[in-house]
Amino acid sequence: MTRFFKLATVSDVLIILVLIVISFLPFAVFYAQQSSGGERFVVITKDQTVLHEIALSDIDDTEQITIDSDDGHYNTINISNGEVHMHDANCNDQVCVRSGAIDSPGETIVCLPHKVIVEITAKDSTDDQEIDIISSFIFTKGLHYE
Repeated sequence: MTRFFKLATVSDVLIILVLIVISFLPFAVFYAQQSSGGERFVVITKDQTVLHEIALSDIDDTEQITIDSDDGHYNTINISNGEVHMHDANCNDQVCVRSGAIDSPGETIVCLPHKVIVEITAKDSTDDQEIDIISSFIFTKGLHYE
């Protein structure tokens, strides 16, 4: 280790420090995007179809939403105090129920057996719903999850 310090020049150390700072840049950008203001929404989808999109600010009390399937499967979602959690589901693994409450944009609850996704999104009043490169690929190439 001491040999490294003897061989390293000031520019080597500077390059290493710059690379370390750059490596944390994606985390800072992601955090800034997620914490940017805007109204928070709960988006509930089943089989890639949006069933509900509810503004968290519109919920004064506890709201309970049940997603029923023709084959007898169900998921019960509770929304209260700005948090969303999967209250009950009749799937075998119960991962969605045990995942806990979500309250920040970008957080999701997924019930894979029932193909139900509950996510928190944020929409800014100046947001013009830009499509990023990943979304445009998914929509133009018709990428489907089976």
